Amino acid sequence: MNKGLSTILFILISFVISNAQVTMFRSNETHTGVINTEPLKSSIERKFTFQTQGVIRSTPAIEGEALYFGSADGRLYSVNKNNGEKNWSFKTNGSIVSSPAVVKNLVIFSSRDKNIYAVEKLTGKLAWKYGMGVDIELPWGFDNYVSSPLVVNNEIYTGSGDGNLYKLSFDGNLIWKYKTQFRIRTTPAYNNGVVYFGDTDGTMYALEANSGKLKWSYDTQGKNLNPDEFGTDRKAIMSSPAIAEGKITFGARDGFLYTLEEETGKFLWHYEYPNISWVIGSPAVENNRVYAGTSDGRFFHCLDLTTGKEIWNLFTGTIVWTSGSIVKDMIYFGDSDGNIFGAKKENGELVFKYKVGDKIFSSPVIDNSNLYVGSDDGNLYALSGSPEEKKVEIFRGVFYDEKEPHYYFKEEAIIGLKNYFVENGYKLLDTPGLENFMKAAVDSGKKSTVVFVSTIFPENIFDYKADTDLLRKYFKAGNNAVILTRNPLGLDYNKTRDSLYEINFQRAEKILGIKYEGPSYVQAMTGLYNSTATETGKKMGMPDWFVGSFGIDPSQVDKVLALDEYGKATAWIKSFTKNKYNGYIQLWLLNKGIYDPSFIKNVAEYGFYQ
Repeated sequence: MNKGLSTILFILISFVISNAQVTMFRSNETHTGVINTEPLKSSIERKFTFQTQGVIRSTPAIEGEALYFGSADGRLYSVNKNNGEKNWSFKTNGSIVSSPAVVKNLVIFSSRDKNIYAVEKLTGKLAWKYGMGVDIELPWGFDNYVSSPLVVNNEIYTGSGDGNLYKLSFDGNLIWKYKTQFRIRTTPAYNNGVVYFGDTDGTMYALEANSGKLKWSYDTQGKNLNPDEFGTDRKAIMSSPAIAEGKITFGARDGFLYTLEEETGKFLWHYEYPNISWVIGSPAVENNRVYAGTSDGRFFHCLDLTTGKEIWNLFTGTIVWTSGSIVKDMIYFGDSDGNIFGAKKENGELVFKYKVGDKIFSSPVIDNSNLYVGSDDGNLYALSGSPEEKKVEIFRGVFYDEKEPHYYFKEEAIIGLKNYFVENGYKLLDTPGLENFMKAAVDSGKKSTVVFVSTIFPENIFDYKADTDLLRKYFKAGNNAVILTRNPLGLDYNKTRDSLYEINFQRAEKILGIKYEGPSYVQAMTGLYNSTATETGKKMGMPDWFVGSFGIDPSQVDKVLALDEYGKATAWIKSFTKNKYNGYIQLWLLNKGIYDPSFIKNVAEYGFYQ
């Protein structure tokens, strides 16, 4: 072969490897969770959502231009990965919480109707199905997932609720089955002719792939525990094993993460979690490091594969059942509050956090700086982002002065909002501090954003009788002010600042160029209406709907983020520079606040990355 042709082949092979798609659960047959593609790190926005009629706990598979995933509505879906348009769906008689495998011309998956299905990937037409046995009774439940098919050398391995691990031919005929003590909900992993999987009785198995003969088994501590003594299941292995560097790693409901010797099943180490925390998700493994999330421990962390010593820990505040996905220097996972995390795998530093509508029990997959994940709100979410971490220096502030009036938010909401933004690097500003903050931004030319927890603009930042003031200078310098309720420019308070003195929305028109319906509060308010996020709003992380008020004609603003029932803008951006995503940003929250205000941070900073 000549040198030129060798070079071309090397480039082509390298391109294929660096852009490998996720065609089965955990990306590869050893279940390391490593995806060879481009990451997403910044400028995160929603690409599309695809709605089903049931929760989506199935992890998507990607092949070519299509996504394949199941829903609790009993359907397997094929969706265009670029725009979310449905290619086809296939109906079964049970919830689909397994993750499909795409091999050759088939998509193979399991349903709670106790069948394994193979459908044609282009049409969704049934090729064959294989019926498994009746589920063994599982008194302590939490049976959230079904074993997903592993396809190796055109042969299919999958577990069943009847306690058997099945090996099928590519045309759906039984080759062998191996009986265990209880249901099998883990997805089997494969390496060097051996299949590894766990059952819900607390045993990890290694079988010879050709014959189905037992090579070794290992009983976890949960094997000998009685759930009746604890009021919860402490036996089951739901975590699928990951194989790397001669070791097999998996989690269990007994509160431990285990690493065994791959060849013999010999115990090497385990990590004990606080509060007897379940490990449901499958660990990701790369470069002698293990990455795993935990249930009651409420964190995601990284461990040394050789010693089990913890390297870093990222607190989530809620349970993590998803499996982490590694892409280059990043790792991605979700939590039960609907947050998608992107963190640096080296040290756990949070790069981004994006909120969706409900719990995430599906695991994220990444394809060329696009992330796909299912949610319990029935939506498949597609996010896009930049593969580079854009380093933009932003001065961040949150304004709240206890000496100023704050009639809208309840006290617990104020505390929650303040704490969230301070914990995320926002400086807490009182009235003098706000003035200094804005002046520094104007004088330095550096980017800044400030979130107003109080429903007030203090008098030291605006003067509606003058032609200009600090507030307008601040906006014209390209900075953001984020309002979470009614426009403060319409409200004036008495000298003691304890009651409303005047309602005058004409000041909003003079300073911002925003005209409300009328000068009175009721006229300007117009009522409380359901508001629906626009595509722009969804991109920036806005919730799909909320109750808003003080709607205005959308033509008055530069970016409309949400519209009410009358087509009026209730969430919007009024810009004063060429960047139409920066300026006065109007959002809405209930007076009791919101549990996770991360979307506010997304919107507050979004424009600086455009």
